[in-house]
Amino acid sequence: MSVKVNKLSHPIVNSQLSKLRQSSTSPKEFREGVNHIGLILGLEASRNLEEQSFDGKTPVASFKGTVIKPRIGLTPILRAGLGMTDALVRDSCLLNYPRN
Repeated sequence: MSVKVNKLSHPIVNSQLSKLRQSSTSPKEFREGVNHIGLILGLEASRNLEEQSFDGKTPVASFKGTVIKPRIGLTPILRAGLGMTDALVRDSCLLNYPRN
């Protein structure tokens, strides 16, 4: 079985990781850093999700929009994973599903 691994090399992630490692980082700063990293990782991980088209209407005109087709489950691993999951649930549009 072959496992595909993607290594994320991003300046913001590198900077946040460095801040998390410092002994002078406060608990609040640590939580915020984990949140930022989680959001970036989630956006990268969701890059190839299927989209579904829909027809919408603005006050001015009609438009063609998209929503994420599959339903997504998030499972945090260890305690730091909870902060990363929070970033995706609260701070992004990743888990916003159309309501039928």
